[in-house]
Amino acid sequence: MTRSNLPQRDQSGLSIIELMIALVLGMLVILATTVLVIASKSTEAAQNDATVMRDTARFALDNIARSVRQAGYVTYGDPSVPVISQKQMTPAIMGLDASTVAATSYGIDLPKKSNNHSSDILVVRFFGSGSGAADGSMLNCAGFGVPAPTSQSGAELERGWSIYYVANDRHGEPHLYCKYRDTHFTAQSIAQGVESFQVLYGLDTSNPPDGVANQYLTATEINQLDADLPPHDVNRLSHWQKVVAVKVALLIRGTGHSRADRTPATYYLFGENYGKTKGHADPGTVISESALADTQTTPLTQLRRVYSATIPLKNASQ
Repeated sequence: MTRSNLPQRDQSGLSIIELMIALVLGMLVILATTVLVIASKSTEAAQNDATVMRDTARFALDNIARSVRQAGYVTYGDPSVPVISQKQMTPAIMGLDASTVAATSYGIDLPKKSNNHSSDILVVRFFGSGSGAADGSMLNCAGFGVPAPTSQSGAELERGWSIYYVANDRHGEPHLYCKYRDTHFTAQSIAQGVESFQVLYGLDTSNPPDGVANQYLTATEINQLDADLPPHDVNRLSHWQKVVAVKVALLIRGTGHSRADRTPATYYLFGENYGKTKGHADPGTVISESALADTQTTPLTQLRRVYSATIPLKNASQ
């Protein structure tokens, strides 16, 4: 039998069309896998960013709450400490709207206009505890103990300070700062990414007082109520002495660029009802991303959240 007469076997393999189909299907599988990996990483980044923001807000609000609850504290239990009526002193709670302040100036002297969405200043004053050295029960916003006053004549100067305000660091990142006095005034950041810090003050206007806030006002509104008080009696009669609660709100942005939804949003720091009725008179309590002029410093790629708390005063004067 010659080679030409041998039985021929069928040839098998992929045609060009089949090969192209296989390549396309393989590419689709790889593309789908890549999309899933990217989506998973984006979701994880957003969750991590949201967690950091939530922890930042919790720390800041806890810090403010601790300070506010100390407002107006007087050491009555130690007979060696001068006892001074709160109404003889400047109010334990004060503030300024749409303002910021230098870290080293005295108290809130020489305030400046806030460039961070009209953020407010909150001031908390309190007497310390512990004769000679602080016993650690009364702390300023930086966590340092404040001792009790040593004399009635110097009590006002010896009172503790906890001042909260927003300012940018040298990189342009907004922070909520804690300003306090040791041997001199200084400040440190307690929360990064705080774009707006807003404060309302709850006044007890009942007669007789019952310790419950009847209305919440801005610092400007309270100062307007005090405008006609006699200068020699302004501390005793000040409406700041009627503050029994403080409502604070923070707009915090994330440090990453993990935001999936780039649609401009509107943030109501004290709720939509307050924003629509009083937001026009209280700048910074309503922030619309579509109205932000500089998208480089406030990009829509960053997460934003509003966090708020209402804090009752433990030592409100009655």
